[in-house]
Amino acid sequence: MILDSLKNFQWLNDPADVFFNETGMNVMAREKTDFWQSLHHNFGRDNGHFFYTHKIGDFSMTVKWSFAALNHFQQCGIMVRVDERNWIKASLMQDDAKFPKLGTSVTQKGYSDWASQNLLAPVNAIWYRIARKSGDYTVLYSLDGENFSQIRLAYLMRDIPEVKVGAYLCSPNISGFEATLERIE
Repeated sequence: MILDSLKNFQWLNDPADVFFNETGMNVMAREKTDFWQSLHHNFGRDNGHFFYTHKIGDFSMTVKWSFAALNHFQQCGIMVRVDERNWIKASLMQDDAKFPKLGTSVTQKGYSDWASQNLLAPVNAIWYRIARKSGDYTVLYSLDGENFSQIRLAYLMRDIPEVKVGAYLCSPNISGFEATLERIE
């Protein structure tokens, strides 16, 4: 990861720690952090860690995360954000199942949905790509950085010309989650 390419990025909600090593930017999440809105269940968090830049018009962004393990709904992924009530995110998440779930969430007007699929093996690195074209967002993932598969096509009702896009990380239940952002382009 080239430090110069990160000069236009900033944090929404600073993580517990950030340091650079030979593979990239190592990020430690704070405990009880998440991006989730459910007015129906009277639960919402907007305190996850989001490392973003601003994009106008059509764009594409790819990120690569690596990590030792995921536990108790910990997540690292990619996000497009308009504001605290409107965003799209994609990540791996480990619940009580044997293998992680690959999931996407579209939050509109303060309501988050969740669409997921099981991966059939544990992984320790994953690439995500999100692209906006004419207001539509395509979300893709890859396990090798070369072959990307679409996991969601979405639209934000409150889409605006300039959005925030970047990598996110959170740990809703326990402390100690670390992941390395190896690529963001």
